[in-house]
Amino acid sequence: MIALLPTLISPIVSAIAKVAATVGPMVAKYGPMVIKTVGENLPKVMNTVEAINVVTGVFNPGDSVSNLGEKALAADKKPEDFDKINDYIDYLKHDVQVEEHGLNTSSVDTAVRDVVGTTIAIKAIAENMDMKMSNISLPLLNTVSRLDVEPKLTLAIMTAYAQTELEPAHLEKYLADKLSLQEAHQHSDVLVRAHQIANPDMDTTQAENAVMNLR
Repeated sequence: MIALLPTLISPIVSAIAKVAATVGPMVAKYGPMVIKTVGENLPKVMNTVEAINVVTGVFNPGDSVSNLGEKALAADKKPEDFDKINDYIDYLKHDVQVEEHGLNTSSVDTAVRDVVGTTIAIKAIAENMDMKMSNISLPLLNTVSRLDVEPKLTLAIMTAYAQTELEPAHLEKYLADKLSLQEAHQHSDVLVRAHQIANPDMDTTQAENAVMNLR
């Protein structure tokens, strides 16, 4: 994991394009979208998707998207060679070996591994939610990752927004108090529902207070 400078984003996108044949169409398409959306917030997004995948049982504690990316770049198979992304991840974890000392440690190469692994992990979240990758809101994931909330709440927020017609990317505006009163109320209702999904014993008042504390 590196501190990502904005000037690195364009070289990272170019580098991902060069390894498209290795990582496959899904990663080649969504990897650039991930880095362009999250930018220098990539380390927090990495932590978020790792934590969610531990909660859903895809990752073991200690598994990292960086290592996943390293192995994806060294693998003979791509996500498209498997019926489920979890099977691909199991293949990477158990069947692909990487010589750590032989890895290029430049900022761009390190970031490419991080982005590739993060993209694969986001695809795992999408499949767990029975959603297409294209329906995962990267701006929403990026915003929630900054809140440092529990992974089960992050997953619940993503689930709750997926069940509405609201624009998930507007969560950032809601948190910054930049929406109309009506829009803010709608987003507040979604977040209340998310808290109750994550914590079924939480009553409405408790959930409303928890939402207020997000701001």
